[in-house]
Amino acid sequence: MRVWLICHTCLEFVWQLEGSRFYTAILMHNLPRRVLVLALACTAPVLCAQKSSKSDDALDAIGEKVTVSNAYVTGSVVCADTGAPARFAKVMLKPVDADAGANDAMLANLEKLNQKNSKGAAQPDAEEKKKQLAQAVKMLSAMSDMMTSATVGADGMYFFANVKPGTYYVHAAMPGYVDPLSQFSAADFASKDPSVRAKIAAVAPVVTVSGSSGDHADLRLERGAAIEGRVVYDDGSPAVGWTVRTVYPDSGQGTGFGGLAAEDVDLAHIAETSKTDDRGRFRIAGLSPGAYMLHATMMGRSLSSSGFSPVRTGAGGSALGDLFGLRLNVYSGNVYRKSDAKTITVTAGEERSNEEIVVPLRALHPVSGHVLAKADSHPVNSGTVEASALDANGKPDPSLHFTATVHSDGGFRFDYLPGPATYLLTAKGAEDSVTTDTRRVLFSTIETRKSLHKYGSATTTITLGDTDPADVVLLVPEAPAETK
Repeated sequence: MRVWLICHTCLEFVWQLEGSRFYTAILMHNLPRRVLVLALACTAPVLCAQKSSKSDDALDAIGEKVTVSNAYVTGSVVCADTGAPARFAKVMLKPVDADAGANDAMLANLEKLNQKNSKGAAQPDAEEKKKQLAQAVKMLSAMSDMMTSATVGADGMYFFANVKPGTYYVHAAMPGYVDPLSQFSAADFASKDPSVRAKIAAVAPVVTVSGSSGDHADLRLERGAAIEGRVVYDDGSPAVGWTVRTVYPDSGQGTGFGGLAAEDVDLAHIAETSKTDDRGRFRIAGLSPGAYMLHATMMGRSLSSSGFSPVRTGAGGSALGDLFGLRLNVYSGNVYRKSDAKTITVTAGEERSNEEIVVPLRALHPVSGHVLAKADSHPVNSGTVEASALDANGKPDPSLHFTATVHSDGGFRFDYLPGPATYLLTAKGAEDSVTTDTRRVLFSTIETRKSLHKYGSATTTITLGDTDPADVVLLVPEAPAETK
């Protein structure tokens, strides 16, 4: 079972719930691949950082031993529009030559760790697994850049100590100003093409350090364009507490971690987000000239769940649907599909105001049903049901992907599915299970479950239009012998 919890107040802090274990999948600390992974592993998940073979495995998977150097990088940062120091901005060093071999090794080790931790659990297909692991490495790189930053002082100066020998691009981030490297994709940074490297070097100074030597780079931040406006419901009332972010083509398609949209975990543009205030207003600043799509999202527990509801671990992967059951996504142009989104074009330094995103509540539909064993029609009490809208070609649309928990009576419910649309419903990880342990951990009740009998997956399609479908039944067959 795999659950990714995204904390938007902590630079998209990523936790993973894997089998019956809690551990942080990605937590960056120090240079450039020293990764702190808190493996919070016990027979039942207890949130404490105690040493275990699980934590050793995790550190071996994505950590590497380094020798601390005496090399340094220093310089100044000023704001181009005011000439004043860019006080308390963040300066980052990005390796010019990413270690592709280390990334490949990290992917292989993450895969081994995943197989060990999820033995016996339903696995994604090879292509999906490859995408998940590749995205994990991409997130490692992006978070490493952020977590190894230096802070600019009140005098505009910054200083990096103990820099690992190598060649780096130097760039800075500050609200309202353009990070010059944000215009480049992960593929650009990995490219060996001299022309691509020349384009990057043209906007970001390059420094080289070795042994105990240092280097110097001064930066000048240009004020960026801004897009501001409101998110409102279709009755005109403000949509309070929604997250609005820019969407980039290279953020990828796919449902990413735990059914989340790819842009939810696009850490390369983490600063280009805004939370709507009490009037539904948002403002995203520091944008380079170009065309942007906006994505407004509201995420929370399903309406049938609360903080008192146990979080299930172990059998069936049932925590995901409750934790992310309330998930609404609207794109600029007042549409639910990313492919239908309207782009907003800004020029250098432009202040684009009065953009409005309307949430079409009238287009949302509740869908509920049951997961039953095909052999005797008894309710299956663990698992998840995923709903993927189909596009015009009959293929799943990643921007409309939702997950619901299968509860003890075999029932599942999606509170808000956008229509009109045809959805593919898929029951996954279906199991008969029993609770073996229940513990209170901080403010959550953690319920560990043991599998008694596994089932295969089942699918059906539903169409949302003028009327909502009645009780939807998914009949799961016996699991293949090798998965039992």
